[in-house]
Amino acid sequence: MEKGLFIKRLVLASVLWLFSLPLYAQSTANQVIPGYITTVGCPGSFTSCFVPYSASNPLPTTSTLAPISSTGTTSAATIGTASAQVIAASTVTTGYSICNVSVSAQVACRIGGTAAINTAGSYMLDPGQCLMNSPYILDTGVINCIASVASTPLTVQVY
Repeated sequence: MEKGLFIKRLVLASVLWLFSLPLYAQSTANQVIPGYITTVGCPGSFTSCFVPYSASNPLPTTSTLAPISSTGTTSAATIGTASAQVIAASTVTTGYSICNVSVSAQVACRIGGTAAINTAGSYMLDPGQCLMNSPYILDTGVINCIASVASTPLTVQVY
C-alpha cells in the first residue's frame, strides 16, 4: 500500500474516532445511578449529598414494614341515592376495601363526611372499581357512600 494512502486512511480513522467521542458521552450522560440523598457524612459545608449504591453500600433488599396478619369480614351492602354509612368508625380496623359491583351505577365514598357524586372530597368508583386502604396508612373514620342509582350493590371487606 502506498504511504500517502495509508496516512490518509489513518487521518480519516482518527477524525471519525474523535467525532464518535461526543456521541458516546451523550449516550452515557443520561444513565440513572441508583442511590439516595443523605445529610450524614457529606463533604465540606454541604448539608445534603447523593450516595450511590455500591458493593460497600448495597441497595436494601428487605422491607422494614412487617406484614399485618388479620382475619377480615366480607359483606354485601346496598346503597341508594342518599349518603349512608358503609363502614363504622373503628380503631381496630387494619384495612378495608369497598368495591362497586354494579354494572352501570357510579358510587362515591367519603371518609368522615357526607358522600356526594362528582364532588371534591368523595372518591368516585365506576362500575367494577374498588376503594382500598393500606394498613400502613389508615384512616379509621366512618365511611359513607352514595350511588347514582338506587339499590346499588357493594362488596365491603374490613380486616
